[in-house]
Amino acid sequence: MSPFSTPELSLLHEAIQPRYDWFGIDVFQHDLLSAIQTLNAIDHYVWPTDVVNSIITKVNEDPGVIKALYQHTEPKGSKGIYGSHPIQAALWQIAKHGHDVTRLTLLAHIIHMALLWRNRLDQFLSTDDLEAERRYNEYAGSLERACLAVRKLSGKALEYFELDDAPSWKVRQQLSQFLAEKIHIYDRHSIGYISNLERFISYALAMRNPRNTTRSDRTAEARLDVLVTVEHIDDDPSAHVTPDAVRELASLNLLDAEGKDRFNVVRSLGIAQSEEAAHLRLQQERHPLRRQQGDSAYLSVIRARSAAAHRQKAAQLLPHRWDQLNEFDIRMLWKAAERHRDSDVLGAVIALVLMTGRSLECVLQFKLVRESSQLPGTIESNALYLCQKDSAWVSAVLTPEQRRQFQPQWSPHMLPTVDRLSLPIPPALLPTLQKRLNSAARRAKHRSVGVFSNDQQRMITDALMTLLSKTNKTHGTRLTLHRLKNHLFNTLNHGGLDIADACLITGVLPPFGQQASLYYYAPRQDGLAAAYQQAMDRINRQAGIVLPSQVSLTAITTTPERIGSQLVPTDSYVSQMVSTIKSTLKGNRHEWAGDRLIQQHNAYTAYTAMMLMFATGYRGVRDPLSTITEINACRGWIIISDKVDDSSSHSRIVPIIGIASTQLRHYAAHAEFMRRRLSAYLDAHWQSTFFFLDQRMEPTQVSPRALVRHLQLVDAPPLNINRHHLRTRLRDLNVSGECVDAVMGHWDHGQEPMSKFSSFSPTIYRKRVAFALDMLMSDVGWEAIEGLA
Repeated sequence: MSPFSTPELSLLHEAIQPRYDWFGIDVFQHDLLSAIQTLNAIDHYVWPTDVVNSIITKVNEDPGVIKALYQHTEPKGSKGIYGSHPIQAALWQIAKHGHDVTRLTLLAHIIHMALLWRNRLDQFLSTDDLEAERRYNEYAGSLERACLAVRKLSGKALEYFELDDAPSWKVRQQLSQFLAEKIHIYDRHSIGYISNLERFISYALAMRNPRNTTRSDRTAEARLDVLVTVEHIDDDPSAHVTPDAVRELASLNLLDAEGKDRFNVVRSLGIAQSEEAAHLRLQQERHPLRRQQGDSAYLSVIRARSAAAHRQKAAQLLPHRWDQLNEFDIRMLWKAAERHRDSDVLGAVIALVLMTGRSLECVLQFKLVRESSQLPGTIESNALYLCQKDSAWVSAVLTPEQRRQFQPQWSPHMLPTVDRLSLPIPPALLPTLQKRLNSAARRAKHRSVGVFSNDQQRMITDALMTLLSKTNKTHGTRLTLHRLKNHLFNTLNHGGLDIADACLITGVLPPFGQQASLYYYAPRQDGLAAAYQQAMDRINRQAGIVLPSQVSLTAITTTPERIGSQLVPTDSYVSQMVSTIKSTLKGNRHEWAGDRLIQQHNAYTAYTAMMLMFATGYRGVRDPLSTITEINACRGWIIISDKVDDSSSHSRIVPIIGIASTQLRHYAAHAEFMRRRLSAYLDAHWQSTFFFLDQRMEPTQVSPRALVRHLQLVDAPPLNINRHHLRTRLRDLNVSGECVDAVMGHWDHGQEPMSKFSSFSPTIYRKRVAFALDMLMSDVGWEAIEGLA
């Protein structure tokens, strides 16, 4: 029996990636202890302190305990280990040649980066085998070259680096600086080794991608790229009534060279691509015209109009529509399941579908673990887990497409998030699930096991379809698997709750496609759990399920961890940003002259523009607030037009609070003063509200790049962190989802807050949002500052 526990063995395997015979571990065991200590210092979440200390204690107390790892295998020798297990070979070589501390520290960073890269490779295991193999070969080749560099790098080159307590991204900066500034000092071999190390860490941090070779498949670049993405309307194939909207939607993106540059700039600024990408949306029938049956192009146009009307109504997500289940449907289904001969199995399946909002295919793949420590490091997108000890179910977090790559240096300034959502199992459903959970728990001693066997899965699918059909015929219900899956989503949206919350809980997108609010949102899990419990209480009442007297709702515990956007800045970072800009504006304004005048004016412009962005959710666009007349200070409104959609109008009105209104009034007076005093330099026809000054005192546009250059934010996060901050913080203050979406401009066709027949109240909207904005702005230190006037 191994003297090491399962977490300890797992950590050793992740660190060394050893060969089966653990070759050379008796030689490099002390170097291994130093390496895992360094790994713990690099990231104590990935390499837990208690596990590392436990391994070190055991080895120090009994140095021979390490032999238990290889005493049952026949040693193979060092042949082939340099290519197949490069980390193990590097440790062995370092131990043989003097226990170099710097070399060990550098190797620890390589080990940590290798783990990050392997975790990212897990998402390709379920994709095309050739693609997964190609990506793994890229990883293996880069790791072998990096470990070779650690072994062969000259001592003179190692003296250049300062690795004590440096995070991996700073090690990469030192490597890059070495290549840029010291390339003429060292020999050619050292330059090649440093290049391999810098390249490996960059690949692992996803700051660069491995380049395609000349033999890889490439598509010829054309002047115009046409990218067609086909979306299917979320229809119900088993419904008896099929609307005319059963169609395919194609998003046609026309990208030339300028369009590609714009796409990359938008992504780098932290804006959701679904908001900014200019594209045409085409509708196409799934079946061609049936001319033999009298079909024609004219009838197709009529069907297209009907489809557009249906899509608009479906986007509104109104309650009690014909395609949603009601209380009678749920009650009859639950009673029919209780009377079925396989009531324990069918009842458990229906309960899992209702409580997760996932399809039957996903529910049948449910896995059970006894405790959360048995969960995998990375949860696949469609995987679901039941944790028996915590009485919770766990899933991956729904993520929007084309999310900006997160840089490690931003971590201290952003709210931490996790990659999994954990929600409590409703106590009322525990008795229904208990038999299935107990049966699976007996097999889940050290790993996860499936709740339903393969034979049961085939039986359940047929039995459930038969049950739905009989219930519909007997009671006139409208039950389908599709409607059953969507019932939790529809229940969560009942009463004007946040659509983004419903998407995160159920793991599905709304019927109208991408939800832009997911890009900017990082809710707390306990907040989602509260909304989830309210929805499940309503579903339990619909089904007639009575909560057992011995189960207490207060026993349910949830975590305050956040999920979603990784670009939500902390209040301390925003406060630091505000105080830094304000510090440059303090002092006697009458001393502004020459270069100091240019510097102070640009800082004042940047301060006012950022206040406007944080107070209203303005995107980082060119020339925000084109004219001052877009503000109605008396009524407290501002008109924002920072996004163009297919209909060329996606403007919105947003409440503007007193601090922002006063600051804009001060800036307007300052700008007028500057125009009068610098009339010889400023263009008389310059009409924009905001402008920067260059060294020749000529006005320049306020653009996202210019704002980034003048702000000089610490560690240079994306400019549009204001939208991530505003969306998340407003929801933290219990501002309703529809009000937050109105501020952010997040709506689809049919959801416009100020459109015809809308019941959205501007009075309530302004009252709730303005109160929350006042609190947010004052907490981080924004204040109105006068300029030159």
